[in-house]
Amino acid sequence: MLNNPDRAEAEDLITIQPVGLEDNELRMLKSLCTISSIAKGSRNRKYALATPGQGSHIYLVDARKADAYTRWRIANNVENVPALLIADPGYEANGSNKVAHRPLIPSRLLALLDNLPIALSAAA
Repeated sequence: MLNNPDRAEAEDLITIQPVGLEDNELRMLKSLCTISSIAKGSRNRKYALATPGQGSHIYLVDARKADAYTRWRIANNVENVPALLIADPGYEANGSNKVAHRPLIPSRLLALLDNLPIALSAAA
């Protein structure tokens, strides 16, 4: 099962922890993870969803929900894991490549994930 971070590391999958995402965004993220993990040789990065409470390589955080942002900040104090903020149109990104604006487009989200610098040992 792809939601197991231990297996994800064994298969060199990068784990993603979604925090506060809407149901439709979570379904799209699950689909991206599945598609990326079964691509044979055509992808440098393959993704899997982390189990809640487990370490992960990347956090996807809903920027409009204060509790989601707070949960990421608390986790980040322990893990120091990068986050990609999911924000509404008009959210000031200040040139950051760590903000994805709604509506989420699968190819754009995948490109942002692929370009996000991560430490592969972060979820160990």
